[in-house]
Amino acid sequence: MGTQALNFEQAATSFLNHLQIERGLASNSIAAYRRDLRKFADFLNGNPLSDVDPEIINKFESSLREAKLSVASINRIDSTLRSFFKHLQQEYGYSDPTLEIAPKKSARRLPKALTITQIVSMIEAAHREGQPITLRDQAMLELLYSSGARVSELIGINGKQLITYNNESIGLNGTTENLHIRSIMEDSKGNLWIGNNCGGGRSGIGVIKYDGKNFTQFTKQHRLRTEDTKGNSLDKVFSMCEDSSGNIWFGTNESGVWRYDGQSLKNFTKEDGLDSGMTWIIYKSKSGELWFGGGPNGVYLFNGKSFERIY
Repeated sequence: MGTQALNFEQAATSFLNHLQIERGLASNSIAAYRRDLRKFADFLNGNPLSDVDPEIINKFESSLREAKLSVASINRIDSTLRSFFKHLQQEYGYSDPTLEIAPKKSARRLPKALTITQIVSMIEAAHREGQPITLRDQAMLELLYSSGARVSELIGINGKQLITYNNESIGLNGTTENLHIRSIMEDSKGNLWIGNNCGGGRSGIGVIKYDGKNFTQFTKQHRLRTEDTKGNSLDKVFSMCEDSSGNIWFGTNESGVWRYDGQSLKNFTKEDGLDSGMTWIIYKSKSGELWFGGGPNGVYLFNGKSFERIY
């Protein structure tokens, strides 16, 4: 089949009609395609479509980068051009100069997390004086915050499936040892790790481990309470994470970060690149990188030996 000569306006009209009639796209989507094509038409400046080759496509992409468009926007425009030239190839016999276009990698984005102040404000906003429903709403917010559960998981909880554990059943004395849960994590072996802040006394109870049958006061077992160490301790734990090697990481309120390799614990502090003793969130990326954040001193990436401040 020979190539049918079309000017850009004719080709664009044919493509947009195809999107509307054959693919049934909404008017807003078609308007977005039209804007992308207009950018390409302005770049061609009247040159015929038959002259478009991979080199021209590359120059067009360069012009988009020079115009400070984001990677996401450039990828969207590239997608429009791929669809446009595929249509022209199928309907009018044009060659497709976009076959060598590869999607550009977007900049890595860190997950956004609410600050402690925002969390407290949200929980306080749920309070309604004299209304028992306040207890339900605040309990739901506390559970979402401390466990990282999805809303769908929360509303799917069946009360008959719940088993209640309290200070007594876990083995806490209830005076200087009280649950004050800040984080819960299940590791790859099925153990539950429960991180606590202050528990009624000057220091907290720290980490509790549950193997499915028994609770172990992990911090107490390793003699890492404040009264044991007289220094950095593992008794005010806000965040936990398991890395790709099976190590368990703990972020504390005052004593930096701890790593447990199954045998011993190592404490990371300012000497290892952390500017603050507060670590309120630990995040493992899909590639296995560990990110740490909390307090007023930024976000850190662990490089295998020490911490690098990224933000």
